[in-house]
Amino acid sequence: MRPREPRLPDPDAWRRHGVTAIEELHAGKQSRVFAATMNGRRVAVKLTDRSLADGDVLSARMRAVVAGAVRSDVVVAPLWIGGELVTPIGGWLMTVTPFVEGEPLDVTDPDDARLMGSSLGRLHGVLAPIRAPQMPPIAALADSGDDRSGWQLLHGDFSDRNIIATSAGLRVFDFDDCGDGPVEYDVANSLYMVMFDAEVSGRPARYEAFRPAFLDGYADTAGRAVDPGAVDDLIGRRI
Repeated sequence: MRPREPRLPDPDAWRRHGVTAIEELHAGKQSRVFAATMNGRRVAVKLTDRSLADGDVLSARMRAVVAGAVRSDVVVAPLWIGGELVTPIGGWLMTVTPFVEGEPLDVTDPDDARLMGSSLGRLHGVLAPIRAPQMPPIAALADSGDDRSGWQLLHGDFSDRNIIATSAGLRVFDFDDCGDGPVEYDVANSLYMVMFDAEVSGRPARYEAFRPAFLDGYADTAGRAVDPGAVDDLIGRRI
């Protein structure tokens, strides 16, 4: 835990929002995720450090996700809490989504890699018409001088960690980093995550097998292939 990280809410603070039966699932650099029950429903609760996040921007992002969920059930939408999508709780900002049961994808399996690429192509089609004026660009691109004429709303952190395969199909969640950018950014981020894990594990062949299957799946569903040069440039920036 970082020295400046806020204290977790006490049980009474959780209960005021109807949240009980809390079990931590993941702790990141600026957030923590819990499995919980809210008003009798199983949910995933995410706490984001208020000192590191803009509540208005996070609210704009959550509203965009709700709009995406209206267009397609592939998007896991946040739940409203007392009329809000983002709720302050102590030193945190709380967002809540339904807890989705399913299985993770296996990036070492070319079929799953293709399915993951296909799901990103479908997601980009869902997000393309959504306009969110208060939302900034993807953080990594905010200060870039890139031409923004072809940008659209992106997931911002699309990887196998934010997708789950259910009996009803793939579901995508964790849109906290969503924003405008070129579609190649989401593609590059997905490739980078697999590349990083492959290098750390000493198994570079995993990335070499993942990349073509993922890109083929994306092109098949999106109806066009991405520019590999632009993707590689963005992977370089990500590194």
